[in-house]
Amino acid sequence: MTDTIEIPALPAVSAPALTDLFPVTQSGVTKHESLLQAQSVILPMTTKGDLVVYSSKSSAPARLPVGANNTVLMALSGALPGVAWASDLNLTSLIVTGGIRGFRPIVQVSGTTKTFDLTDANTFQYCSNGSAVSLTVPPSASVAFTFGDEIEVFWGGDGQVSFIEGSGVAIQSEDNFLKIAKKYTGAILKYLDTDVWALIGRLAA
Repeated sequence: MTDTIEIPALPAVSAPALTDLFPVTQSGVTKHESLLQAQSVILPMTTKGDLVVYSSKSSAPARLPVGANNTVLMALSGALPGVAWASDLNLTSLIVTGGIRGFRPIVQVSGTTKTFDLTDANTFQYCSNGSAVSLTVPPSASVAFTFGDEIEVFWGGDGQVSFIEGSGVAIQSEDNFLKIAKKYTGAILKYLDTDVWALIGRLAA
């Protein structure tokens, strides 16, 4: 004789409707709200791209407004929720497991003189004037470049390109050459230390 076990059918369970009531506790007070009503309490987002963050385990969820274009979310212990939007990342190291591509924006230098400023950091300067071009590297007291910043310069016109040391600035280069040697070649300035730059490239006296 074979034993049989009859398993009763489980009752059907339907998903809650948006109008079903649920207990919601806020500031120690419990109310019965529908999912639609509770959403504004549980999820404080108001704008596309908002994030939900917590400043501590016991705190209620809070809204972190969406960041501006071209910003990234980074951990920041000084911020109340521990994160903040940032546009200028200063990383000590970056590990990349896949491919990465980048480029320097091209800045047209059409005049015969220019003094670099912060907007020139990590750019490609295309010098196109028909007369000699002088590019001045300013002192840190005037323009606070970040160590490691680079400025790439290309001689594209008929006028030879020269580099001028601003007050207190030292440009280190082979044989102290401060001119680009040939048309359609270039050089790179790299900020090494306070008011100290390296100049690397095809240079001439």
